Order: sequence, then C-alpha cells, then structure tokens
Amino acid sequence: MTVSLKHGDVVDRYLEVLPGAGTLADTFLDEVQRSIEGQKLAVNLARDSAVAGLFGGKRGVNRPVLLATPTASSLVDFSLYVFSVPSGVNLTVGWYLTEEGRGNKNFAKNLGGVASVIGAAAAVHDSIRNLSIFDMADLQGIMVSIHQFSVMETIFAIATKVKFDHSRIARQSSGFFNIG
Repeated sequence: MTVSLKHGDVVDRYLEVLPGAGTLADTFLDEVQRSIEGQKLAVNLARDSAVAGLFGGKRGVNRPVLLATPTASSLVDFSLYVFSVPSGVNLTVGWYLTEEGRGNKNFAKNLGGVASVIGAAAAVHDSIRNLSIFDMADLQGIMVSIHQFSVMETIFAIATKVKFDHSRIARQSSGFFNIG
C-alpha cells in the first residue's frame, strides 16, 4: 500500500544529512525499526511507500518509509513517517509527524478569509488542542522516545561509521513539539 504524505498535515518534522552515508539508507530504517520494537512503544510499525501530496503517485516519485502509528484510539489521527533516502553520496534522514486531514481542516476553516499556506499549515488544529493532557503526554512520550532513542541513536552510529562530527548534527525537530 502507498500512503500519501501531505504538507498541510505535517505537525512536526526533523531532517539531517549525513555525508558519505548514501549507501546506508536501508540500514538506517532497519536500525530505527529495531530500536522502536525494542522499546515496546504503544505503536504499530509498518514498512510502506509514501508519495508527496494528493497527486504524488502520478509523478512516479515515492519513498520507502517506516510508519509508526500510536495504538491509542485517541491518537488515531497521528502518524510518524521515518524516511531515509540517498542524496548523491550523502544520506538524508528524518521524520514527519502528521495529523490525518489536518491541512484540509485548516484550509476549510480559512476559506472565509485570506490565509497563507504557511499560516494554515502552521496552525495548531483543534484535535491537538482537544487532546487530554494525558493523551498529549502519551503522544509526546512516543515522539521523544522515537526521536531521541531510535532516530538520533541511529544517526550517531552512522555518523561515527562515516567519521562525521557529532557536534554538527541537528538534534531538534521543527514544529509544534520542537523535540530534541
């Protein structure tokens, strides 16, 4: 199954480029998956293929992703897409936390006024505001665990392997949670 990853649905994101590690794309996803499984987090994991946007598949561009979806029914609209793609000899890795339909909800809400695409994408949607404090803590706990103990640990391991200085690695995500 191929999933569609829409810019307007992105709540938070992280990206890093590792020089000289382009051949380790599969290794990255394998290690992140192994780490998440080892943490026994309340998520379902699946390897999938993602396309960008509604019509991304028509362009023939898709990327392998590791999809983590929380098992809690209150968090069913949230998904984390971990990606790893060669970029020349380098390796681009990262993740997107999405809320299903977030972009459409924000767009519909802003139809009556003038709103920039960036403003609509950056707005905090009602479902986040309406999460209980415990649901928010659960979602953030999952995100921090995956980011710090799976993604970052794997990035540091690959950086060591290719002799890339750890101090040059970005550690913080961009978006609602600013994890890192």
